[in-house]
Amino acid sequence: MRSVDYRDLLGKKWELRARGPERFDCLGLVYEVLRRTGVELDELARLEDYEDEPAAWRMLSDWPGRSRWKLLGHQAHFASQVGDVLYSVPSPTVHHVSVVVWSDLPRIALTTTLRRGVHALPVHRIPDVAAVYRLIPLEAA
Repeated sequence: MRSVDYRDLLGKKWELRARGPERFDCLGLVYEVLRRTGVELDELARLEDYEDEPAAWRMLSDWPGRSRWKLLGHQAHFASQVGDVLYSVPSPTVHHVSVVVWSDLPRIALTTTLRRGVHALPVHRIPDVAAVYRLIPLEAA
């Protein structure tokens, strides 16, 4: 898949723990893009049960189910497919995720912030990338 339709998400407001359709936090935005690529959200939603860790970090850990996250690398250029997730740590207490929505060059990711809401950026401009992950079906792992 080269791209996923994301234009209707641009400009939506940021809100903590929002999962759409009018407001999103970063994890909610990733859920929405993955849903549009065919990922079943019930599996991802189980992560919401654990409030003692940052949601973005939990999302990128293995959990029971049919899928798991594969670490691709520690720099933004490893994000090359629609649905790849860029995990950023802009400060010790802030964890953030963005998601690739366009895989042709220049690769485009969606992200969301309080100030700008949902917006698109070239992947190489996502700040403070600590890791890039891809959701892999367990049978393919």
